[in-house]
This record gives sequence, C-alpha cells and structure tokens, in this order.
Amino acid sequence: MQQFASYCHSNGQKAGIYWTPFVYWARPSQGSNSFMTGSGTYKWSSAYLRTRRRTANADNGIALDPTHFGFKQMTAYYLNFSRPAALIS
Repeated sequence: MQQFASYCHSNGQKAGIYWTPFVYWARPSQGSNSFMTGSGTYKWSSAYLRTRRRTANADNGIALDPTHFGFKQMTAYYLNFSRPAALIS
C-alpha cells in the first residue's frame, strides 16, 4: 500500500480511500448470502434499513443501519485497514 501511495504522490495525486459506508451496493438477495466485510457473524441483509413494506434505497444502493453491530465491526475493520502504518505502531 505504501508503494501505491508513493506512486500517487509522485504524480501530484493524494492517495486515499473513498468509501460509502452507509450503503450496500448490490442486489438485496446478494446480502442474504454474504457476510459483512470485517464480520464473520452478520450478513449484509441483517443491517438493511427497512420500512414496513421494503428496504430503504439510496440511488440504487441499500441503506444500512449505522447502529447495527455488523456495521460497527465493518467500520472498525476499514478504519484499521486504512490507518497509516506509522499510526498503528
């Protein structure tokens, strides 16, 4: 990852992670079959925001509940994954 960041910087770019944490970008059925990133316990579909009639959608993505335990595990996973090595030590 450091090599990639250095390459970006040498081109005048800023390396970063662009992430939409509150949306699941797949079909609803796919979320029933796969675990949330960083969680071996919760499936994506368990964190969908729902109304009485359907899941809540945002620009063709499925809105996620940020208070769900699996969402919190996923957030911690990504924050630890993307933290620069100098901050981890």
